[in-house]
Amino acid sequence: MSNKPQRGLTNKGFSTRADTRSGFKKFLDGFSNTRAAALPIGAAAMSFIPSMQPHAAAIFACSLPLAGLALGRKIDTPIKKPYYANKNSKEYDGFFFFGNEIGTNKEIWLDDSEARRHILIFGTTGSGKSESLIGLIGNSLAQNSAFTYVDGKADTGLFSKIFAMCRRFGREDDLLVINYMVGTLRADLKRDKKLSNTLNPFATATAEALSELLTSLLPSGGSSDGIWKDRASSYISALIKALVALRDEGKLLLDVSVIRSFFQLEKTIELSKRTDINPDHLAGLVAYVCNLPGYKEGSETIESTVYEQHGYITMQFSPCFGMLADTYSHIMRTQLADCSFDDIVLQRRPLLVLLPALEKSPANLANLGKIVISSIKGMMAGALGAELEGRTEYILDSKPTNGRTYQCVFDEYGYYSVEGAAVMPAQARKINIDTAALYGNI
Repeated sequence: MSNKPQRGLTNKGFSTRADTRSGFKKFLDGFSNTRAAALPIGAAAMSFIPSMQPHAAAIFACSLPLAGLALGRKIDTPIKKPYYANKNSKEYDGFFFFGNEIGTNKEIWLDDSEARRHILIFGTTGSGKSESLIGLIGNSLAQNSAFTYVDGKADTGLFSKIFAMCRRFGREDDLLVINYMVGTLRADLKRDKKLSNTLNPFATATAEALSELLTSLLPSGGSSDGIWKDRASSYISALIKALVALRDEGKLLLDVSVIRSFFQLEKTIELSKRTDINPDHLAGLVAYVCNLPGYKEGSETIESTVYEQHGYITMQFSPCFGMLADTYSHIMRTQLADCSFDDIVLQRRPLLVLLPALEKSPANLANLGKIVISSIKGMMAGALGAELEGRTEYILDSKPTNGRTYQCVFDEYGYYSVEGAAVMPAQARKINIDTAALYGNI
């Protein structure tokens, strides 16, 4: 970052706290390695000047002890010492380079456990938040791990920087990009350049995780809309449970357009009457259909009241599913997607998600981000495990996330935060995932 003074920041942070070092310690700390070496070298150079030769020997003799003390002193770092300085000592366990201390310019290193205590950064526009994040994710690539970077105000320049970093470490083939930026292009047209990798969270996630994801996409309204939102949540949960049962049995490939097609009342009723699905998976959907006002089981005709009541529920999902299945059909309308969050995190692949802050309304932008956040949240829930009994090496030591820390970075997190995501940092720490959230305002 630039050293140019900024308005309101004329004082250096180091000068605002008391300096408790001794005078001799301040003297030694004032000598960097370059300054300490310059003393005897300068004295040796003076010996070539005839008029300075009588003084050069005295200066050289006095400077050698000072240079020896300065060069041989033990360098202290603010938190941890870097691992590369002494790989054979347990004292040197700093793996995560965080930056430099203001005033002393000493390197700040964190060990693996401290890095997973998570990061929260606040800063106004232009304060360097995004540039700081790019530096932080370099740690993951240097450790042969990876990251997920979600940017709520993305531009194409960010991809260029991250691709260059991946190329530097030989990881460009692992890099995946979910690019929701469309601009003036028609995404449905065939083209020689790929706009984005594909994503289909409905292909592998559990019914509970998908129900939570779709429920989070419901529009938030006042207290008068709470009843309809609860009914919509119950309906989508019952529908997803039946569809996931068909998917797991290999009878259906599930994506956003397939789910939307089942919003039709006739297809919902037909699905509730299928005999090739476990009745336990259909119980919720059968109860929903039977409880629709005006519905009579066994009747050949369906009254208009039933369509009206069902329409009030499905219309709450129409804007979101329309955006995903139509506007972003090149990303979401696929049954065998490029991106699977289980594969991304467990196999340590870098992922970049670009959210278009100017193209979409705040509600739609939040929905796009919630899809990613909810998918990561579901992956974490699965990685925590559920079995309690068994051998330690099978239950605890063999967790799929045991390895180098994986970073999840959320830039401008306030734009797309999902309800319930506050527990992610605490849970992520247990499965070797570090989260960093950046906010431009509170």
